[in-house]
Amino acid sequence: MALDTSVVSFSIFDKRKNLKLPQEMTPALAEEIGMHLGDGFLSDKKYEYRLKGSKIDEREFYDNFVRTLYKTVYNADVQIREYSDSYGFEFYSKALWTFKRNVVGIPTGNKRGIRVPDVLKVNNQEILAAFLRGYFDTDGSISFLPKNGRPASYPNINVTSASKLLIEDTAEILSMLGLKASRWFDGKYWSIQLCGYGNLFRFCEVIGWNSPKYVEKIRNWALRYPKLDNGACSELVSRGTVDPKYRVRFSARALKTQAEYACRAVC
Repeated sequence: MALDTSVVSFSIFDKRKNLKLPQEMTPALAEEIGMHLGDGFLSDKKYEYRLKGSKIDEREFYDNFVRTLYKTVYNADVQIREYSDSYGFEFYSKALWTFKRNVVGIPTGNKRGIRVPDVLKVNNQEILAAFLRGYFDTDGSISFLPKNGRPASYPNINVTSASKLLIEDTAEILSMLGLKASRWFDGKYWSIQLCGYGNLFRFCEVIGWNSPKYVEKIRNWALRYPKLDNGACSELVSRGTVDPKYRVRFSARALKTQAEYACRAVC
């Protein structure tokens, strides 16, 4: 992925909705773009944008974080509500629709050929991490698999898409940020897997989550396993994630503290 160190600048204003679109790329906008690529949809027939997630376990995320983010980025008062099979909002605005399609570069219609927009190919770790946070918050997952006789102990971060290009671009950004991503195709969907303690700690440290359901999973895991086994410490050291002299920080009770700091002080 070619990086551009220039600043992306743009300015559009929708007076009818009191909507003010960003003038430059910011972490908040990058995070919103990530959420769009995850749970968003830009209609190709009318000036409609919608963002919807699960009505089972994402209500708190949408009611609190998503609503606030759209107010911050676009000065938009989105009306979050429950639909028959989802939870989120629909927003109609020619200015927002045009901004997303023509300025950000997100295509309308289905997302099978979608990829990371060029406006995000910047040499800025904060922006890249924010994009990944928004994408994994909406389209990703985290689970803990059995290992070494311990149930639900080995971390596995995953994201799946119908777009091969989006998965390839995302894997490249993850690699740039020091994470080891594995890609695979099941015949229908493309996926990225980030397995292991090293990937989990690095993801928490650099990217993190804003979705409460993922934060809660990590909190519960940290409480269940307050100590890491030697294999986990060796993995961190061998990958260069942590200097050997500091390995005790990751092998003792510091796991809970690490999770608290890494997950953006919300665990």
